[in-house]
Amino acid sequence: MAEAGAAAERSRLYFEEAGFPGMEQHYFHHTLDSLSGFNYRVFYNPGSLFNRFLKNKNPFYWIQIQA
Repeated sequence: MAEAGAAAERSRLYFEEAGFPGMEQHYFHHTLDSLSGFNYRVFYNPGSLFNRFLKNKNPFYWIQIQA
């Protein structure tokens, strides 16, 4: 949860520096815990051993929420 708060602050600073203050209100930071109750599938986990070994710099999960 703390990471989501830190990410929200980084986004706020990014949009402010880019000249679009207030845009962070349209950008959402979800946690995996917030997906409980949904049928979802993780396609990419940035923290997996495989991705850390490859030194992949993409910090975002790739997730599909299924109906």
